[in-house]
Amino acid sequence: MPMKKNYCYLLLLVLFNYDGNAQDVSEWKTKIGQLEKAFGIDIYYRDEWVDASKVTIPDTSLPRDQALGAFLSPLNLSYITYRKKLVVLLPDSTARRFASSSEDYGSQLKIPEGVTIIGDLKSFGTQRNATIRGRILDANSGDPLVGANVMLVGTNRSTSTNEKGEYSFQVPVGLYDLLITTVGYIEERKPVAIVGDGQLSTELFDTTYELEEITIRERAFENNVTDAKMGINSIDVASIRRLPSFLGEADVIKSLTFLPGVSSVGEGSSGFNVRGGNFDQNLILMDGAPVFYPSHMLGFFSLINSEMVDNLTLYRGGVPAKYGGRISSVLDIRLKEGDKKRWNGNVGLGPITSKAFAEGPLIKNKASLALGVRVASADWILKRTRSIELRESGARYIDFQGTIDAFVTDKDKVRLSGYMSGDRFSFAQDAIYSYQNNIYSVSWTHSFPQNIYLKVNGASSDYDFEVENTETLREYIMQSGIHYKDVKADLTYDPGNGFQAEVGVLAGKYNIERGELEPTTISSLEAARSLQDMNGIEKAVYGSLEWKPASWLTLSAGSRYTTFDQKGPLKIYSYDPALARDDDAIIDSTSYAKGDVINTYSGFEPRGSASIKIAEEQSIKIGYNRMRQYINIVSNTAAVTPFDIWTTSGTHFKPVIGDQYGIGYFRNFTKNKLQTSVELFYKEVQNVTEYKNNADLFLKDNIETELLQGFGRSYGAEFLVQKDAGLLTGWVSYTYSRSLRTINGELEEQKINRGKEYAADFDKPHTLNIVSTYKLSRLWRFSGNFTYSTGRPTSYPIDKYVFNGIVVAQFSERNQFRVPDYHRLDIAFSVDGTNKRKAKVETSWTFSLYNVYGRKNAYSVFFSQRNSDPPVTPYKLAVLGIPFPSVTFNLKFL
Repeated sequence: MPMKKNYCYLLLLVLFNYDGNAQDVSEWKTKIGQLEKAFGIDIYYRDEWVDASKVTIPDTSLPRDQALGAFLSPLNLSYITYRKKLVVLLPDSTARRFASSSEDYGSQLKIPEGVTIIGDLKSFGTQRNATIRGRILDANSGDPLVGANVMLVGTNRSTSTNEKGEYSFQVPVGLYDLLITTVGYIEERKPVAIVGDGQLSTELFDTTYELEEITIRERAFENNVTDAKMGINSIDVASIRRLPSFLGEADVIKSLTFLPGVSSVGEGSSGFNVRGGNFDQNLILMDGAPVFYPSHMLGFFSLINSEMVDNLTLYRGGVPAKYGGRISSVLDIRLKEGDKKRWNGNVGLGPITSKAFAEGPLIKNKASLALGVRVASADWILKRTRSIELRESGARYIDFQGTIDAFVTDKDKVRLSGYMSGDRFSFAQDAIYSYQNNIYSVSWTHSFPQNIYLKVNGASSDYDFEVENTETLREYIMQSGIHYKDVKADLTYDPGNGFQAEVGVLAGKYNIERGELEPTTISSLEAARSLQDMNGIEKAVYGSLEWKPASWLTLSAGSRYTTFDQKGPLKIYSYDPALARDDDAIIDSTSYAKGDVINTYSGFEPRGSASIKIAEEQSIKIGYNRMRQYINIVSNTAAVTPFDIWTTSGTHFKPVIGDQYGIGYFRNFTKNKLQTSVELFYKEVQNVTEYKNNADLFLKDNIETELLQGFGRSYGAEFLVQKDAGLLTGWVSYTYSRSLRTINGELEEQKINRGKEYAADFDKPHTLNIVSTYKLSRLWRFSGNFTYSTGRPTSYPIDKYVFNGIVVAQFSERNQFRVPDYHRLDIAFSVDGTNKRKAKVETSWTFSLYNVYGRKNAYSVFFSQRNSDPPVTPYKLAVLGIPFPSVTFNLKFL
């Protein structure tokens, strides 16, 4: 008969429903008392339900749910919990009898007012555990919230949402509080009655009028301890916008250099180096499409418009099996999904950059558009410099970026993503440099029953550059580029509770236009030349598992098998094996037709990691991964430039293979608000490519005569202290790292530094970063960052000799010296938003000062030749040697 009190029915079950088999259960009561004392709960039951012969000793060292389950299972008992403290035991037979009786058991279970029911009440009592699933969305835009934490309060049951905002996990049936949290949003606490399998989706409101925090992670803070993978950072884009920046433009790529294990060779460098790796060993993905050159204006600004970025994750270690093709790191950039409920946007003005962004529904609640555009010109600044050459120079760029997202059905989602950019830089009257990126992707995601997801993604990435030389008698145009297309399919099984399985396949095609030169005037002394294109097909199949066999142990394992076919048309030269490889050593050549397979390389790439929880907020992690790289940049500079040429693995160059080992200690303090970590790594690289001394790489057809392959290794320690809550937030990171090379061929001409180990161009042993933001009031913030690093290696003249009456400098062996150490302080004040809660428009101002004390950091050191003592005079090139103030204004339409 129905009762009117919230929990009376279950208590009456305990008091009046029994089978009449009374026993001596004194031992049982003792054990129940131990459980009540250990977990601070009250347990209700009938003695008649207990078979005293099956009573075991409860293991109170386990989490509560596991301890109760293990203790009650031999007794054929179930339990219901309510508000953490109240536990009611029920015989399995009783639950089944009530579920199948003519008087519906579920209808007699009275749920407290305001409690959400998950599952079918008619099925209550027929199962001990239930699977709940749903989606967590942004309440304003309808966008999925990635990495939102969903947990049952008072238990160890929790999970996080995937990239579609979906979650799923298995929990014991009962009454709970379901807590949903994520960074930048107001948490939601829902009382729920879980009676069977079911769904619960909800929307969270952002903390527009709450205390905002700066963080380098969007994942749940405790994942710092519990996640099996190490060497992973997820960047909050809002935090990047609040940091001081060069000329007021938030830079997504350069912000990475403040993270442990990440560095750059200097200002104006577009690339970044991770754990001792070269700049071409980082895979940058934008919605699944690779980016081959990630900067504007020769490296001063990022290719990525921060307004269009939803989140980005950098994998320095623990790289999932679904990623491959580079050996140092993966930067996965996910673009913003447009608002599906209403239109909004913003415009911004800076010293050289103007930008606009808009998003809104194409079909309300089903399809959306997000679109961003930036236009920049530094001409007006260059014309005010003292240098005549700079006054006659110019630099400008424009880019467009957009996404379209649509739910075709409740289970099918389609995304279109596109990016177009153009750069133009002219130096005095000598040359005009231009380059373009065109990057597109399309994806389809389908949700199957039982938490199975299929995602199919197609991508295209084209990078082209052109140099127009206007120097008298050398007029020409030189063009080059790289073009890539792929298709990829991933199948994921994600039932929750820390278990996930994924399998996938990929097929990609490379076409590298290595260079074509055409004279532009009749008087030009330059002859027309064209290098052969390089082509290749890369294929991969991969799989991975992540699971939690115990509350203190999380495991992740996977593997990737890749193949690479070098394809024709191409002419391959053969060389005399007794001689050093150069033009004079050519003995034959072989021409391959279009589509011919010239060489095939393949191999496994195993990955694995584990997190061992040694205390509530402490863990130790270990990991290993192997990765293969089939394309490399050919360059004799330390920094990546827009005009570097890519080359494929082939007859003369084996694939680069990297093996990385890592171990780390992770500890959180003050309820996960303060996170610390120490990570140690060691990496070996086979077939690392280096250029010969005095190498000539410009339009060299048989480029193998200018390059050598050898062995590389790097090792280091990374320290991080991060504070994510309070008025003062930020992090401090310190990295000690070495990156070393050994090129020791059989012949003397095939050695560098006589075959001895030497420092790589980007070896910087010490790097310190301090990043902080202080909230002065609800609207005002002060932010600052300081960075210090050891100067990068270089070669200096150490002696002189006279040749034909000319004094010639003799340089040291490669990279035996270093440029001066680098350090810089930047600060910024910003005022964001408005005090009006229902404002239609918000404004923000940012006042920043880059290089506060005007440090003349050396980008490089070069030497001028003279015929008298000293033989050469050193000069330090400082790209940005003065303070750079800027003011940025943004107007947001709500």
